Amino acid sequence: MKKPPVSIIMCTYNGEAYLQEQLESIAAQTFVAEEVIIVDDASTDNTDLCCVPGRNTA
Repeated sequence: MKKPPVSIIMCTYNGEAYLQEQLESIAAQTFVAEEVIIVDDASTDNTDLCCVPGRNTA
């Protein structure tokens, strides 16, 4: 039986300190997410930079 596609939606506000750990946790799951959508609520930290592929701000 084919597994249905899974999308993960995360909301964040000033989540710079937490996003990397959250994304690593998602990647470690046995059920593969087809997409991860991160919605930022006008953070004042560098949350937006954490979401750029290949960029590590930690």
